[in-house]
Amino acid sequence: MANSRIRLFGLEPLARAGALHYIASGAILDFGSLTGEDMKRAVCDASLEEAIFVANRKVVRAYLRRHSDLAALLRAICDAARKEFGSEAELALELYRDPEIRDSYLTLYVRLDSYDRETMARIDRVGAAFERRLAQTSGYLLLTTDFRMPRGADAV
Repeated sequence: MANSRIRLFGLEPLARAGALHYIASGAILDFGSLTGEDMKRAVCDASLEEAIFVANRKVVRAYLRRHSDLAALLRAICDAARKEFGSEAELALELYRDPEIRDSYLTLYVRLDSYDRETMARIDRVGAAFERRLAQTSGYLLLTTDFRMPRGADAV
């Protein structure tokens, strides 16, 4: 592997922080220092961009472990969404569980201070750029908005 380093986002402090976690300033680890479950966890965490709010990191990580091909695309999708919507937007990654059938999938929500007629078209443009590659993954990712406001100054 040409790049023997990955970015791993502060597992220890975040693991003790409770149900809601912010992924922030990471540390660099060598692949050589990781084995087994640590390697899988690092790959999942490396797929998450710094400026993504993750509500229940444990279940998101478990989903990405089961769908590592989706995890490999997630960072690029988050980067594209961040580029389209800027630093003021909140990007929130959550695992949706259907209450009626046994189904779950990741949802990346774009949350803005204000919404206009172009919001959904912009979200669709980001998704369209990855549509073909996403169709080949074992997992599913929905890119959308819930029209909520960002969580505020403490949100990313």
